[in-house]
Amino acid sequence: MALIDTLKKWFGVAREGAADLAEKAEPLVEKTRERAEPLVEKAKEKGAETWEKTRERAEPLVEKAKEKGTETWEKTRERAEPLVEKAKEKGAETWERTRERGAETLERAKESARDRAEDTAEKGRDAGHEAAEKLAEAVDETADKAEDALDE
Repeated sequence: MALIDTLKKWFGVAREGAADLAEKAEPLVEKTRERAEPLVEKAKEKGAETWEKTRERAEPLVEKAKEKGTETWEKTRERAEPLVEKAKEKGAETWERTRERGAETLERAKESARDRAEDTAEKGRDAGHEAAEKLAEAVDETADKAEDALDE
C-alpha cells in the first residue's frame, strides 16, 4: 500500500507541476504565435511569387512543347500519307482480283445451274412424253373396250 500512496503523491505533484508549466508556457506560446504570424504571411507571399515566376518560366516551355507536338504530328502525317495511299491501292487491287474471281465462280455456277436445269427439263420432257404415251395407250385401250362393249 505504501507504494501506491507514494505513486499517487508523485502523480499529484507531477500534475500540479504540469499545470504550473502550462500556465508559464501560455505567454510564450502567444509570443511565438505573434512572431510566427508575419513569417507565415511572408512565406505565403513568397510562395505566390515563386508560383508566378515558375508559371512565367513554364509558359514558353509549354508553348514550345505544343509547337513541337504539332510539328511531330505533321511529320508523322506526311510520312504516313504515302503508306496510307499504298494501302488503299493494294486494297483496291485486292478487291478487283476478288471481284474477278467471284465473277468467274459466279459464271461457272450459272453454267452448272443451266446444265442441271436443262438435264432436269429433258428428264421432265421424257417423263412427260412417256406419261403422254401411256395415257394415250390407256385411252386407246379404254376406247377399244368401250367399242367392244357397245358391239356386244
